Amino acid sequence: MLPVLRIIGIVNAALWFGSALFYIGCVRAEFQSDAMLKLLPPPFAEAAMHLVLSGYLSLLLICSVIAVLQLWAEQWYTGRPVFRIRISMLLFMVFLAALLKFGIFPAMKNQHLRAYQPSAIAADAKESMRTYRRLKIGFHCLHLFHIFGALSHVWYVSQSKSGYKLLGMHQFRG
Repeated sequence: MLPVLRIIGIVNAALWFGSALFYIGCVRAEFQSDAMLKLLPPPFAEAAMHLVLSGYLSLLLICSVIAVLQLWAEQWYTGRPVFRIRISMLLFMVFLAALLKFGIFPAMKNQHLRAYQPSAIAADAKESMRTYRRLKIGFHCLHLFHIFGALSHVWYVSQSKSGYKLLGMHQFRG
């Protein structure tokens, strides 16, 4: 059972961190590129990025929940006490992913829609764009912190220490 838990942890951490790098390096960069802006005008390119971002944030939330469950199951299986700093950090990553997905992202999307609404008054559109930019900056700062948390988890699960070393011979007696 322990090897399966370790594999789940490593694959999940790699998916979690890899998806964050893919989003930053490819998706976000391409949606802001000149080629995309020629294909789709700026409000539509950002709206399309919001569609991709919604699925990405769901993936972040799922990966962070799996990381907590995997760490808890591995430590329960080996009989070790839960490492409070590590589990606290992962629970904070779950909270952060939920905040990004259910708090900041919907507000950001709403402000974007208000700013580019055809019936929007110029003052309201300007205020909505200002709020949208603030939310976007906050989103990217929290997302960067989430990426560092994912990197920390990748580092933790990829260490050479194996859970087998923590199992004593007395645990295999009949």
